Amino acid sequence: MDRRILFIVACLSSAAAACAASTRHPAPDVGVASMQARDTAHGTPGAGPPQIDPRTTQAVEALVAHDYAKVLALTQSAESSEASASPWLEYDRASALAGLDRTDAAIEAFTKAASRFRQARDDAGVARALWGKAHTLDEAGRCAEARQAYAQYESFVGPKGLGDAERAARYAGTCRLHLSVR
Repeated sequence: MDRRILFIVACLSSAAAACAASTRHPAPDVGVASMQARDTAHGTPGAGPPQIDPRTTQAVEALVAHDYAKVLALTQSAESSEASASPWLEYDRASALAGLDRTDAAIEAFTKAASRFRQARDDAGVARALWGKAHTLDEAGRCAEARQAYAQYESFVGPKGLGDAERAARYAGTCRLHLSVR
């Protein structure tokens, strides 16, 4: 957990490009507001600095503070204006749902985020959403589904050189079923 918080602090305090260049795979439960600068829905490359939705920064700060209710409130307002909302808000929503152990809702949100990143032609965002989905399933002990999701991540990032495909393969083999005692 400490490593992820340090990652977010570094991303919030550095330029988006430097953050993106230093990241090989996503932190499983924390969105990256500064990466939103790559979102084509908020600016055209070469047309000056992109406009960053302040809700994204607020959502990341809330995730770091484990204030998942705040993240959900911020991202719920984004859902009502979905056409203009950043895919990062959907990613942050998925991360908050995962933090609340609402696995099914988190998986749905990560899937939606991946789709929205594809529409925005943001391969790094797609990779992060795929990783978030796989990691969330892994954490929930849903190993068969996690292995499939890690394989999907691996097949997406491998040819593009976007992430650590080998790590995904290793993680897929370490999932442990969770037994519930009633």
